Amino acid sequence: VEEDADTFYGNALKKAQEIYNISKTPVIADDSGLCLEAYNGWPGVLTHRFAGEEASDEERNNILVEKVKDTPKAAKVVCNLVYYDGTNIIVGEGILKGNITTPRGNNGFGFDPIFELESGKTLSELTSEEKNKCSARYLAALDLKEKLSKIVIGYSYQDEPITAGQLNAQGAMAALLKDALKPNLVQTLEKTPAFI
Repeated sequence: VEEDADTFYGNALKKAQEIYNISKTPVIADDSGLCLEAYNGWPGVLTHRFAGEEASDEERNNILVEKVKDTPKAAKVVCNLVYYDGTNIIVGEGILKGNITTPRGNNGFGFDPIFELESGKTLSELTSEEKNKCSARYLAALDLKEKLSKIVIGYSYQDEPITAGQLNAQGAMAALLKDALKPNLVQTLEKTPAFI
């Protein structure tokens, strides 16, 4: 799916709808990126492509560090997770605030080495477990989980609404919510529901 929207939400929704049209199963799709405060949220949806499709993580990071050399270094990582089931569109958003710094740490990829948290550590200096509990994708998954738990997905034999939250402990919805908190979700395409 070509990510050609100008917002994280737009890209995530496009992916979710296109995969739903193929699979006819509920889909969770995401888009995320780095936003520099001094540049009105740039590179944003272009985070992986602003230096060209062939640029390495190191090349992109060097450009970003140079870009904020003489400006405020405040930045945020934004992730939008979109659930789509052919009817409902539900969005979870996660925002992780920090600053751009010189590269540090060995446990990460992309802009992890230059994204410094309030703790003073970069994302690459965290353990995988620490990173998975503070990442923008994790925060978006928690937000989506809360919103999904409130949608009506059917009715009981007594014509009472059944919410996703009421079925949270069983079936596909439980698997969906559990798997939504896994790292690297965007790389995984499950059978039911579909994830991209």
